[in-house]
Amino acid sequence: MDESQHEVIARWERRWVVFGAVMLLCFLALIVFVLATEGAHIVHGGGRLTPAEISQVPLFSNPGATRLSTGEFQVGIVAQAFSFNPSAIDLPVGAHARFYLTSKDVLHGFMIEKTNVNVEVIPGELAYADYVFTRPGSYHVVCNEYCGINHQDMIGVINVLPVAQYRQKAAAGTAAGQAAPLQAVPGGAEAAAPPAGARPAAPAADGSKVYAASCASCHGPDGQGHPGAFPPLAGHAPALYRAGRGYPIDVVLYGLHGKISVQGKSYDNVMPGWAQLSDADLAAVANSIMHAWGNDSSLPSDYRPYTAQDFASARGRGLSAADVHAERARLGLP
Repeated sequence: MDESQHEVIARWERRWVVFGAVMLLCFLALIVFVLATEGAHIVHGGGRLTPAEISQVPLFSNPGATRLSTGEFQVGIVAQAFSFNPSAIDLPVGAHARFYLTSKDVLHGFMIEKTNVNVEVIPGELAYADYVFTRPGSYHVVCNEYCGINHQDMIGVINVLPVAQYRQKAAAGTAAGQAAPLQAVPGGAEAAAPPAGARPAAPAADGSKVYAASCASCHGPDGQGHPGAFPPLAGHAPALYRAGRGYPIDVVLYGLHGKISVQGKSYDNVMPGWAQLSDADLAAVANSIMHAWGNDSSLPSDYRPYTAQDFASARGRGLSAADVHAERARLGLP
C-alpha cells in the first residue's frame, strides 16, 4: 500500500470517528430534551422500601385512581411479575392524571401507547409521570423491560371515557381501577347548625385514627419515619408550623416532591396529596401530629389549632407537589 492510499484510509477513519461523536452528542441532547420536556421522572436517592413496606403505603395498598379535584386524578399502580395492579383504569376525557408507580420484585417498564408516558419502574423506588388524556379511547399499557418468562403477558389498559359515560359508571360503582372516591367537603366546625329533622352531625374526626390509616405506614406509628425514604414528623412538625401556618395545609392537600433535609438527613421522595380525605379528617390529623410525640412542647405560643375551614379554603388552588417544594424553599426550610 502506497502512502497516498494510506492517507485516504486515515482520512475516512477520522471522518467516521467525528461522525460517530456527533451522533452520540445528538442522541444525548435528545435524551436530555425529552427528560426536560416530556414530564416523566424517576425519583432518585429516595431509598428503598421492602415489598412488605410497599403494601403498607396507602397509595399502593389500595391502588387505583382517586379523584383529587375536578379533572385531577391520582393513580397508584403496583408492578409485579407479571401484571399491573390494577390492570384496568377508567378516566374521563380531559383528566389530568398523575401516575405513581413502584415495583414489588424486579425491574419493570410502564409505557402507555399513543402517549409520551414511558417510565422505568425500579423495585422499591417511587416513580411518577403526568399526562392529560384529551381523547377518548382505550390506551394499552405494556411492560417494556424484560421481567421474566411471561413478560409478554404483562399488559393493562386505561379506558378514557366521555365525561357523561364516566360519571354514569362511577355512580353505578362499576368504574374500573377506582380507589376511594373524593369525599364531599363538609362544612366543618364553622358550618351552620342543621335544620330540624336533619340527620345528626357526624362525630368529630379522630386525628390519631386518620394518622394510623393514612400516614403511619410512611412516617411510622411513632412519627420517626423510615430512614432514607420518608422523613420523621416527631420533632419536625412544629418547625413546619413556625415557618408558615399554611404550609402544612399545602403539604397535606397537594403533596411534596423534591429534595429536602430533615434533622440533618436528606430525603428525595414523593409524598402524594391527600385531598381525597375530608376537611374534618385533614384538620384532625394535622392537629394530632402537632401534639404527638412531644411536638406540643415546641409549638409557638400563638399556635392555633387547624379547622376544617382552613383546609376547605385552601382547596382548588391547583398546586403541584413541586409547587409545594418551591414554597418550602421560599419559607427558608432546608
